[in-house]
Amino acid sequence: MELLHKWNRAYNLSGIKKQQQMVASHLLDSLGVLYHIRGAALADIGSGPGLPGIVLAIAKPDLKVSLVETL
Repeated sequence: MELLHKWNRAYNLSGIKKQQQMVASHLLDSLGVLYHIRGAALADIGSGPGLPGIVLAIAKPDLKVSLVETL
């Protein structure tokens, strides 16, 4: 969240500007799908700032996560 907050100022990665709000809106939302993931790999298509892919990769290190973003 610290890195997202830092780089958000430069690149406008999220419309949410306050780090505390990012935790609830991005981190917890990303973790909400954790128990629905089946299999060994996941593709986060249109990952933007890396959500939920990076959060899921940290929470589930045995999961192979690929992030795809056109920008």
